Amino acid sequence: MRGNRVMLAVAAAAVWGCSMTVQHDVQEAAMPPTSAAVVAGRDEFVHACAPCHGVDGRGNGPVVSALRSPPPDLTTLARRATGRFPRERIVAVLAGDMPEAAHGTKELPVWGARFAPRPAGSEVTAPTDERMAAIVDYLASIQRTGM
Repeated sequence: MRGNRVMLAVAAAAVWGCSMTVQHDVQEAAMPPTSAAVVAGRDEFVHACAPCHGVDGRGNGPVVSALRSPPPDLTTLARRATGRFPRERIVAVLAGDMPEAAHGTKELPVWGARFAPRPAGSEVTAPTDERMAAIVDYLASIQRTGM
């Protein structure tokens, strides 16, 4: 069990380090943002998701060669969900309610506590719901239709 935690911590550190490299490539993202929410979502995505999923969401991030299995192409979420963008599923994955093995556990996801709910009365007031909603808006904006 401890070995898994160490491996997850090392992976999280690698993802964080690569996110610093990926952030300067934001301008090269395939889809230009069309709203403030999408811009905020792209920024969140680049910070938390792009090391594995790539800035364009196609699964081509800089740490992909270190992963056991390739990350999915997030630009085809709607196509794979019979044409309907799976908004609720994406929120559940980000919140840890629908665990994905590659993302770690709910208690220790690869993106840290960035999207974790805050306990009532907490001094930490990070807008986690807004961050998740922004990422979902960004993912919806980069969906590809057809093949």
